[in-house]
Amino acid sequence: MSEPFRALLHRRRMVRDYLPDAVDRDALERIVGTVRRAPSAGFSQGHRLVVVTDPATRRELARLAGEEKYVAMGLPSWITTAPVHVVVGVREESYHERYRKEDKLVDGDEIGWPAPYWYVDSGSLFMLLQLAALDEGLASGVYGVPGEAVPELR
Repeated sequence: MSEPFRALLHRRRMVRDYLPDAVDRDALERIVGTVRRAPSAGFSQGHRLVVVTDPATRRELARLAGEEKYVAMGLPSWITTAPVHVVVGVREESYHERYRKEDKLVDGDEIGWPAPYWYVDSGSLFMLLQLAALDEGLASGVYGVPGEAVPELR
């Protein structure tokens, strides 16, 4: 491992406290651009990123994630205060479409998926986003939206 990479890994953590400063657009472009290097089973490219900087939309994402429950327990409202959110979307059908193409068929059929690679690839993609943010001198955290809130998120 190279020393700069080792140093980057040493600094990686989940952060729940952010400065209110806007993030430079060029830095954001470099961060989200790292996904071009992310694994994608069969080059399925089933992920979409939505970069959110608008305060009202960030508050809405925090609501969908249930931030008010954390605040009611005395914890800070870290989701709302993060100046940028990168929403990672997954389109499972992109993987199926790719693996129904002739060059991916096994005995004329789509493979039996031993793991949901759309989620495996999402984890890899997310880690690249975190490391890219860190490389830009920024911090990152992760939160999720409960399953019942996903239709509203869409």
